[in-house]
Amino acid sequence: MSRRTRRLALAAAGLALAAAVVFGGYAVSARAGGPHHLLTCAEADNAVAGGICAQLLKHATFSAGEVQALNGEAGAVYPVQAADLAMAGEMLALFLKNGVDINARNERAAGMTALHTTVMAGDVDRITLLLHHGARADVVNARGETALDLARLLSRRSPDDASRKAIVALLERSPR
Repeated sequence: MSRRTRRLALAAAGLALAAAVVFGGYAVSARAGGPHHLLTCAEADNAVAGGICAQLLKHATFSAGEVQALNGEAGAVYPVQAADLAMAGEMLALFLKNGVDINARNERAAGMTALHTTVMAGDVDRITLLLHHGARADVVNARGETALDLARLLSRRSPDDASRKAIVALLERSPR
């Protein structure tokens, strides 16, 4: 190996080490922010940092306090909102495996569950994902409304919106 090649190899190794320290440090600080922060980091524009955070999250064990906090916020909604639907499913399964309750109500947001929130967003695929993982359409929010009640209301407000009609039909077929 020539002297120039060795220098280039050492420079490349140095850059790789610097990147690992910088992005690794970001990932460690992301872990300190908890599962929700890691999930946000996993979707980062920076592929390296996002990949590190995704791997940390896949192997994470949530503390009792983290689970309690997530359940207090209907935390199952966080993974469902991931931009990539496959990642949303994988992360939702991970959150549930760690003890997050898919039917938990967010008391600071009118007792909405992840399903209520997703119905309001109008995304059939993500509603299907939640139902597939055990979300119940009969859980009521603080106003006594089920996700199906909200879906019907939104469908009446937008009678020409086919996705709103599909959501109503989907929820009507779901187990209660």
